[in-house]
Amino acid sequence: MRSRKFGARPGRRAIRRAQGLSRFLAGNRCIYLVEFPFGHIYARPGLDLREREVATIAALTALGFAGPQPEVHVAAELNVGLTEQEIVEIIIQMAVYAGFPAAINGLNAAKAAFDRHS
Repeated sequence: MRSRKFGARPGRRAIRRAQGLSRFLAGNRCIYLVEFPFGHIYARPGLDLREREVATIAALTALGFAGPQPEVHVAAELNVGLTEQEIVEIIIQMAVYAGFPAAINGLNAAKAAFDRHS
């Protein structure tokens, strides 16, 4: 599932980043960073990967301070079939609920992902 969503290389890169954090976590708690979201949550029935990514980018945009995660998930959205225009519209919609600064941060992350993806 990770490979389909993030693409093979970015998926492996995300796993390596999470594994690199294990030294900061008690024991081998990378399970919380990889297995829980991807092995349990994303694998649940009811929503497909496209729908899950719509919810994810909306939530990350609304947070407004999610570090590199919005850019990572915009790339994942492109991999699961969303268009650039759909992604931009999702982020703009969040301006109503999360404010323009959060939406602008989301648009900047989207632009960076679009530039890297093309």
